[in-house]
Amino acid sequence: MPLFLISYDEHPQRDYTECYKLMAEWKAAKVLESLWLAELAGPAEAIRNIVSATFAGSASVAVIQLFPNGDWATAKGYNTGNKWLQTHMNL
Repeated sequence: MPLFLISYDEHPQRDYTECYKLMAEWKAAKVLESLWLAELAGPAEAIRNIVSATFAGSASVAVIQLFPNGDWATAKGYNTGNKWLQTHMNL
């Protein structure tokens, strides 16, 4: 199944409650405050639309497909995200 990086920023209010519920439903791994990793069917456009729908305001959303064996590095990221990267990117 394809691997995706999902990032967002809601403007001007910042209520991420529904987005956090969606990320939990998808079993996404948090890397940074608003940066998640997930193994989803895709395509990226559909994922973007679903994430965008969790916000009441005008949120910026980016969804980028990742590929195994891609280079990556984090600094002070969440352990769950780092473990996800080790499992899914170092194939």
